[in-house]
Amino acid sequence: MGTFIDWLLALAVVVALISIWAVAGLGDYEEAVRHQKQYCEMVEIYHESGGEYGWPPYKGEDQC
Repeated sequence: MGTFIDWLLALAVVVALISIWAVAGLGDYEEAVRHQKQYCEMVEIYHESGGEYGWPPYKGEDQC
Protein backbone atom coordinates (compact mmCIF):
# COMPACT_ATOMS: atom_id res chain seq x y z
CA MET A 1 0.00 0.00 0.00
CA GLY A 2 2.95 2.31 0.65
CA THR A 3 3.93 2.29 -3.01
CA PHE A 4 0.46 3.36 -4.12
CA ILE A 5 0.53 6.32 -1.74
CA ASP A 6 4.04 7.23 -2.92
CA TRP A 7 2.87 7.07 -6.53
CA LEU A 8 -0.18 9.18 -5.72
CA LEU A 9 1.96 11.76 -3.92
CA ALA A 10 4.37 11.93 -6.87
CA LEU A 11 1.44 12.41 -9.23
CA ALA A 12 0.08 15.23 -7.06
CA VAL A 13 3.47 16.96 -7.10
CA VAL A 14 3.67 16.69 -10.89
CA VAL A 15 0.15 18.09 -11.29
CA ALA A 16 0.98 20.96 -8.92
CA LEU A 17 4.17 21.80 -10.83
CA ILE A 18 2.37 21.76 -14.18
CA SER A 19 -0.35 24.02 -12.76
CA ILE A 20 2.22 26.51 -11.45
CA TRP A 21 4.02 26.45 -14.79
CA ALA A 22 0.74 27.11 -16.67
CA VAL A 23 -0.14 30.08 -14.46
CA ALA A 24 3.35 31.55 -14.90
CA GLY A 25 3.08 31.11 -18.67
CA LEU A 26 -0.23 32.95 -18.70
CA GLY A 27 1.37 35.84 -16.83
CA ASP A 28 4.15 36.00 -19.43
CA TYR A 29 1.58 36.13 -22.22
CA GLU A 30 -0.38 38.90 -20.53
CA GLU A 31 2.82 40.89 -20.04
CA ALA A 32 3.73 40.51 -23.72
CA VAL A 33 0.27 41.72 -24.74
CA ARG A 34 0.61 44.71 -22.41
CA HIS A 35 4.01 45.59 -23.92
CA GLN A 36 2.62 45.32 -27.44
CA LYS A 37 -0.30 47.60 -26.57
CA GLN A 38 2.06 50.15 -25.01
CA TYR A 39 4.31 50.06 -28.08
CA CYS A 40 1.37 50.74 -30.40
CA GLU A 41 0.08 53.57 -28.23
CA MET A 42 3.50 55.22 -28.13
CA VAL A 43 3.97 54.89 -31.91
CA GLU A 44 0.56 56.50 -32.41
CA ILE A 45 1.56 59.38 -30.11
CA TYR A 46 4.80 59.70 -32.09
CA HIS A 47 2.90 60.07 -35.36
CA GLU A 48 0.27 62.43 -33.92
CA SER A 49 2.91 64.73 -32.42
CA GLY A 50 5.03 64.83 -35.56
CA GLY A 51 7.81 62.90 -33.85
CA GLU A 52 8.07 65.16 -30.81
CA TYR A 53 6.60 62.67 -28.33
CA GLY A 54 6.19 58.92 -28.15
CA TRP A 55 8.40 56.32 -29.78
CA PRO A 56 9.43 55.95 -33.40
CA PRO A 57 8.31 52.61 -34.86
CA TYR A 58 11.58 50.80 -34.15
CA LYS A 59 9.84 47.41 -34.40
CA GLY A 60 8.18 48.37 -37.67
CA GLU A 61 4.81 49.74 -38.65
CA ASP A 62 3.27 46.28 -39.14
CA GLN A 63 3.28 45.59 -35.37
CA CYS A 64 0.13 47.67 -34.78
